Amino acid sequence: MNFGPLTRTPEQKIEALQAALTKAENRIAQLEILMGQIRKTLEAKGIQILPRKAAGR
Repeated sequence: MNFGPLTRTPEQKIEALQAALTKAENRIAQLEILMGQIRKTLEAKGIQILPRKAAGR
């Protein structure tokens, strides 16, 4: 993962990391929505999905 040139100030590095974190959090949220849709589709077809284990968050 590249956060830009090495000459960035600490504040610029923090901003880049915060932007990357926000992007990752948004992607996780999208994937959770998609997984819910997949689960509903499979269950509608009679395929039972085991309950999810709690994430270590």
